Amino acid sequence: MIELAQRAERALPPDVWAYLMRGASSGESPWERWRFAPQVLRDVRSIDTATDVFGAWRSPIGVAPTAFHRLVDPGGEAAAARAAADCGAPFVLSMRATTRIEEVAAAAAGPWWQQVYLMRDRTITDALVQRAAAAGATALVLTGDTPYVGRSGGRGLPPLDDDLALVNVAQHLPPGADAWAAIEQDAGAVLDDIGRLADLSGLPVIVKGVLRPDEARRCVDAGAAGVWVSDHGGRQLGRTVAPAQALPRVAAAV
Repeated sequence: MIELAQRAERALPPDVWAYLMRGASSGESPWERWRFAPQVLRDVRSIDTATDVFGAWRSPIGVAPTAFHRLVDPGGEAAAARAAADCGAPFVLSMRATTRIEEVAAAAAGPWWQQVYLMRDRTITDALVQRAAAAGATALVLTGDTPYVGRSGGRGLPPLDDDLALVNVAQHLPPGADAWAAIEQDAGAVLDDIGRLADLSGLPVIVKGVLRPDEARRCVDAGAAGVWVSDHGGRQLGRTVAPAQALPRVAAAV
């Protein structure tokens, strides 16, 4: 991983690299403190890592929703979806994608999920959700931990043409609308939105950004088909409990 990061740093413009690496805090990841306790004398001649979570996958390790892939590769999200499909791994398309939903769906060649931000203009959110469902998404991933963008997470975004950044939303903007204001996250999102999205799309809804067992239970009781234990990659709030610490209690709660 260190070698890959070094190669990426050499290949990317400095402002793009800085944006990718910026988080809300610094220091050692809690995951680095975890250690495995291997089992022994098990027949491992045939190993099956396949799993079935809103789609059948050969690999339980997948691609989380990340924005603006074409900042780092001209193939953008379509290339990432194609690579994930080649590995039999889950792929989640960001609502801040730089490639059209339909192009990514064609490249995925298998199950994929659509990430959802509840935007201030809900008609845009609804239109994108319906397009994703029509294109073949097998689940929605509702990001619930970002009513506002964190100071570090949204600061220093490299220059991005509207034609690229708004590739999926432009056709849904009202005439004369301020595009960037319309697609900002809605700070008024609530648990009832889980069921509304499920009804709108006909798809299971996974709530991403859950770190507390009581919140996980509330999400499931409100209709979530699953919860995603996440701290947004450390890009929003730097003082939260880490997913590595939260996972056991959240799993027990649901």
